[in-house]
Amino acid sequence: MVLVLGAATGPLPLWAADTGPAVEFEWSVPAARLERARGDLGFRDDRIRAEVSTVGSDRGLPLIYILVGAASLSELSRALYDIYRDLEAQDEGASIIDATGKKLIITHDLKGPAGKILVRQPGGKVEVLDGRKGYDSAKWLELLEAVVKGAGGVAK
Repeated sequence: MVLVLGAATGPLPLWAADTGPAVEFEWSVPAARLERARGDLGFRDDRIRAEVSTVGSDRGLPLIYILVGAASLSELSRALYDIYRDLEAQDEGASIIDATGKKLIITHDLKGPAGKILVRQPGGKVEVLDGRKGYDSAKWLELLEAVVKGAGGVAK
């Protein structure tokens, strides 16, 4: 089951014209932060689907939405920073970047170690970074560039 959102996105952000390699990704975004992530990446509704397993019988709406597509690394790093700085302030769980497949899979584990970034490299090696504290969009960009370079073939 896929829920479709009703409104089209507005104009693309000013930095949406960034050049550079695009990276394919699938990003699980908490419902409360969906509009911000969608705006940061200029995503249309057809690129967003609800995580059906998070729909509760008591609320009828999902807790998680999944954004699927491609963006430049700088766009993605800005969006990650924008979303996760809120979670850092609340010290909620760990950010996880999985680079073992053909696209980056980005999730957030509320039960994971607070403020940590876990990067799963090709071959299964997991790197645990000290945390998101001090991770501005430039640091996220540096991290994503290293992950994509190490993954080889994730970049579009």
